[in-house]
Amino acid sequence: MRVISATKHYITRNAALSVVTISVMTLTFFITSLFVVTALASQTLLNFFEAKAQVIAFFKDTATESEVLGIKTSLEATGKVAEIDYTSKEQALKIYTGKFQEEPALLESISSNILPASLDIRTKDIKFLPDIATFLEKEPLVEDVRFYRDIVERLRTLTKGIRLAGTSLIAILTIISVFITLTTIGMTIHTRGEEIEIMKLVGATDWHVRWPFILQGAFYGFVSALLSSGALLLILPRIVPFFTNTLLGSVSLSLIDNQFLYILVATQIASGAFLGSSGSFIAVWRYLK
Repeated sequence: MRVISATKHYITRNAALSVVTISVMTLTFFITSLFVVTALASQTLLNFFEAKAQVIAFFKDTATESEVLGIKTSLEATGKVAEIDYTSKEQALKIYTGKFQEEPALLESISSNILPASLDIRTKDIKFLPDIATFLEKEPLVEDVRFYRDIVERLRTLTKGIRLAGTSLIAILTIISVFITLTTIGMTIHTRGEEIEIMKLVGATDWHVRWPFILQGAFYGFVSALLSSGALLLILPRIVPFFTNTLLGSVSLSLIDNQFLYILVATQIASGAFLGSSGSFIAVWRYLK
């Protein structure tokens, strides 16, 4: 009980420093959580668009179905293809009319002879897309090749940039949080210097002196994590549906569910207590050695 009482006294006696420390640590945890969510969401987007990344080959009118299927077999034999969808002229017409059935003007004079047969090719890895595109461009029966690698490459670059910027920012804020904890605990130790000396003279062990300061830091981290978690639980459920429905359409960020949030909050609270107590331990070791 004396340790708890001493911890409470140290926190309230340096109220201004305590508020500053908790504020900076709360900001650190909140930004870290947002970065984790953003990184996972961007990875989900990247996986989605990589899965959609494909080469589409449109064939000349003179190409017969057996010839197109022969090219399909040759592509499958490369070992680089994950899936190939063949769309005949008749199927292309059916897809077109189904998409524009409410716009009769666009269906006038449209027949299967106008729409080409095609192959939609998805590769096992995005790096195989250029090889498949080159293979198709050399085929005399292929009239046009559509290749959408640029979209995925740009998203991949953006994802890397988010990770680098987020990691750098988190590292800086973590260092600042530890530094402020060190300063706060150090000032507390200095202001209690005479009391600590008396405690040692009457036989108090080193750990008996250290525990209130370590618990003080753990308290800062715990409260900061709680505040950050509260803000996160208020903001994310409102932002994610809007972001998904407005900007992403068919892309589902299903990883942002209740289970994910609970795990994130629990991890944040545990990390907060650990970071705060670690900073306090360093301060105690530095000033009381």
